[in-house]
Amino acid sequence: MIEILRRRWADTAKRRTSGQALVEFVLVFPLFITILFAIIDFGWMAYQKAAFDYSRIHTSWDYAGLDVGNPSSTTFNWSYEKTGPTESSNTYDDTRVQTAVMESIKKAPSIGFDTHELTVTNAKVTISNVPSESTVPDRKGGATKATRVTRQARLEATVKYNVKPIIGLLIQPVEVTENIDVTHVVGDQTRTY
Repeated sequence: MIEILRRRWADTAKRRTSGQALVEFVLVFPLFITILFAIIDFGWMAYQKAAFDYSRIHTSWDYAGLDVGNPSSTTFNWSYEKTGPTESSNTYDDTRVQTAVMESIKKAPSIGFDTHELTVTNAKVTISNVPSESTVPDRKGGATKATRVTRQARLEATVKYNVKPIIGLLIQPVEVTENIDVTHVVGDQTRTY
């Protein structure tokens, strides 16, 4: 008799707890999926922001000037032969500069960087010659005046990128705006008179 009561009590206890795991799973699973999707979206958006920053920095390393001697050029290539060493300063702010910045950003290596979400505005390049004078020894042991002209190219642009999540249930797209403002020495000449 005692054995029968033990069996019935064990069967009743099993019946009471048999659905408990399913109820806990149903309550916890949506929370788990929400946290998982949030981690995936935050990670993806952080990666896209890092890829955008790298591409923007790559442009500031990459450029050496726009080939202003060629009206259809969209590549960077400053030289004294293109603009002349006596030109003191000139600013180029046409669509070629924007296209050159865009192409430079696009060619930076990054996986998952959507170039269709990229916008370049207010792009301009200013070429300037900075003269300086010094004295150098001449052949006769005296001093001769030397003029050194340093060619500088300053690139300025505003770059916008829409960072989008993969899933998008919890997080909305974010527009990131960064400025490029970098000056490079692209050449120099020294002349003695």
